[in-house]
Amino acid sequence: MANFTVLFVLLSLWTNCCLFFSCFCVFSLDFCLEGLMAVTLYWNKLCPFVQRSWITLIEKNVAFELVYVPLSGGTPDWYKEINPRATVPTLKHGDNIIFESNLIAQYVDDTFDPKQSLFPGSAYDRHRVRFFLEQIGEFVGAAYGLLFDLKSEGKNAELEANLKNLEKLLAEQSPNGPFFLGETFSLADIALVPFLDRHRHLLFAFADGYNIFANAPRLKVLLDAAVLRPSVFQTNQSAACYIEAFKGHLSNAPEPTKRPLKLYTNGNCPFCERVKIALALKNIVVDEVEIDLANPPAWYSTEINPRGTVPALALGDGRIVHESNLIVAYFDEEYAVDDKPALVPTDGFARYQQNLFLEAAGGGVVGAGYGFLFSKGSDEKRAALQEAARPVEDLLVQQSTGPFFFGAEVSLADIALIPHLVRLSAALPEFGNGYSFFEEFPRLCGIVKAAREHSVIGKVLKEPEAYLAVVRARIAKSA
Repeated sequence: MANFTVLFVLLSLWTNCCLFFSCFCVFSLDFCLEGLMAVTLYWNKLCPFVQRSWITLIEKNVAFELVYVPLSGGTPDWYKEINPRATVPTLKHGDNIIFESNLIAQYVDDTFDPKQSLFPGSAYDRHRVRFFLEQIGEFVGAAYGLLFDLKSEGKNAELEANLKNLEKLLAEQSPNGPFFLGETFSLADIALVPFLDRHRHLLFAFADGYNIFANAPRLKVLLDAAVLRPSVFQTNQSAACYIEAFKGHLSNAPEPTKRPLKLYTNGNCPFCERVKIALALKNIVVDEVEIDLANPPAWYSTEINPRGTVPALALGDGRIVHESNLIVAYFDEEYAVDDKPALVPTDGFARYQQNLFLEAAGGGVVGAGYGFLFSKGSDEKRAALQEAARPVEDLLVQQSTGPFFFGAEVSLADIALIPHLVRLSAALPEFGNGYSFFEEFPRLCGIVKAAREHSVIGKVLKEPEAYLAVVRARIAKSA
């Protein structure tokens, strides 16, 4: 009897285990099949509603296909069969067809990798997200309302009220952010970011320089953090793209307001001179703001550059580009001209050669040059300068016959070095203790000579006496 009882218990356990395992397998199979079904997003890169779905798919690491749907010239018949309303986006997942951007985002979040939810937190947090989504809809309507009725004071006031409301909700939910749920990027942010990014450009361009962040710093914190995420960076388009596309929707569209570029600079700084050379070569006009480095204004470190250094470039939408070489590279890419050589080569190996040169020059010869001048020509510092300059000279010889790094055309490699070399050239007679540096390194000398004779760069550079006066003052101050 005892053996029979034990056998019965074992059989029961085995049956239950089999049932559990079967259920688990069915659940696992269903989950796997969900992931294996093809995902297609019917898409147009200019549509902010599409961008919501696009961002969500990337955030959830979903493999998907993009199918382009034109937004002008009539909706194709084949697309109307998929979506009778002829709107984008539409998501196709296996046999499932899903409409509406927020519903698509929710579906993707529920279906793919639910453990990494974009709709996390407590029940109350999720309620706050849902409420925030409704308020975003009000903001979107108010923003488009003003864009389509630019002279309306009522539409302006309505937009202001909606921005104030969003700002208040963000500050209440997470004062420091950066996102609606603090450090967590969620569906709340995904719903807002495409419109926030577009409307900062469109409203400024068409609504007489309207600044949506003027009284909404918390919204700016959210967008600044969001654009750094790969999902947003990959799906964003340029301001010019948004403006040009939207212009076609406006009757009697005004000429878009162009934001001036603003360069925070100092007239004695060689790093700022790099940027000024690039500006002259690219024929770019900026507003310059002189920063007194001995007594910089408090707002500069709080609003522009926390490190307090120059140069810094403020773009028209309020973003800041730091570091002289990076600013030059930004100008070269943003203001590329087909019939003019690039300052940063597009060829991968040529770019490597330039980066190698920049590392050798910036990491050694620049610092060693100033060290030699400040030592007033000591033997020890002269040896250090010679040691630092030799690999730079060798790279120049190996690369081309000159006069610049890549030959006849100026590049970032030359721009990075020219401001420092002209200062060294100006100060050596007084502080070099008779050392003929440029005779020992003729290719470096050739860059200085070619820069002085260059039709554009020569106009940017100051006379040697001006550079000498600055170096002299700095050496006296350090004594």
